[in-house]
Amino acid sequence: MLRLATPADQPFLHKLFVDDRAPLFAAFGADMAAMLLEQQYRAQCATYAVIAPNAANFIILRDGAPAGRLLVDWQAQDKLRIVDVVLTPAVRRQGIGLDTLTALAKAARVAGASRLTLSVSFSNEGAQKLYAKLGFVATGQQDSGIDIAMEQYL
Repeated sequence: MLRLATPADQPFLHKLFVDDRAPLFAAFGADMAAMLLEQQYRAQCATYAVIAPNAANFIILRDGAPAGRLLVDWQAQDKLRIVDVVLTPAVRRQGIGLDTLTALAKAARVAGASRLTLSVSFSNEGAQKLYAKLGFVATGQQDSGIDIAMEQYL
């Protein structure tokens, strides 16, 4: 289940980001990792505000409690872009991502979309497998060189 994020969700979204990315920065030591994670979080928020200013920001719920985030943006009348989707480490690999993205595809189709798009890091093999299971296909490499562009036709 989803609900729109509110300003009161900011502490959860910050913690979600830190919990998701902390392993990438662990080698730097606790203080340096905390500083880098804070900078990365602020950079992500600023980037999303620029690249998807009208995006809908949802909190993914599990048993009524926040379990993740889904940020989506209409790119054209027929194309919905998944800007960000992330689950708390505690609820991963339990079908929540699959259920959320399946429901999103159905809702997008009803709203007139013919495709969903997203990008995923080359290193995020778990997400790539999930997207492939849902019918997403790789369409190329993102400009960053570290992400794969994917699309699902509805």
